[in-house]
Amino acid sequence: EEAKNVLLTLVKEIQEIAVLASSFLPLTSEKILAQFAGPKVFSTTPLFPRTPES
Repeated sequence: EEAKNVLLTLVKEIQEIAVLASSFLPLTSEKILAQFAGPKVFSTTPLFPRTPES
C-alpha cells in the first residue's frame, strides 16, 4: 500500500512537471502526459533520440 502511494505521488509530480514544461517543450509534454494518462503506464519510444557517440 505504501509503495502504491509513493508511485501515485510520483506520477502526479511527473504530470505536473509536464504541464509546467509545456510552454517550452510542447511535444515532449504531450508525450509525457499521454504516457501517464490512463490506469497503466506504458512504454513507448524514447522522448529524446539518442545522440551518436563520437
